[in-house]
Amino acid sequence: MTSTSTHPNPLDHPEVRAAGAGRYALGYLLSLGLMFVATALVLDHALSGVGLLAATAGLALAAILVQFRFLFGLDLSEGQVWQTTALVLTVPLFILMIVLTVWMFHTLALHTHFPGTGM
Repeated sequence: MTSTSTHPNPLDHPEVRAAGAGRYALGYLLSLGLMFVATALVLDHALSGVGLLAATAGLALAAILVQFRFLFGLDLSEGQVWQTTALVLTVPLFILMIVLTVWMFHTLALHTHFPGTGM
């Protein structure tokens, strides 16, 4: 079985060479810090209603972007085109899964907690 790779040694592959413990540690610490700030906002009731929702959603989005960049190494470079394509195709499915799950539990709550008010 022959390999079509130009790098016979897996450790010589450019993606492996680009990985480093410092990048992973930085991504982990940034994500942890963002989640700590979001948790502190929620526990302290620092904002009200919509403001708290927007701040928490913004911090969660920032944490996801940090993880994509530092932990997964995704960017818009030529070498990452297939990983980025996979991400672009996966995100709508993930959003659809979350929306349908929320809809399912909402409908379930209407039918089980408030009998007679269901659809």
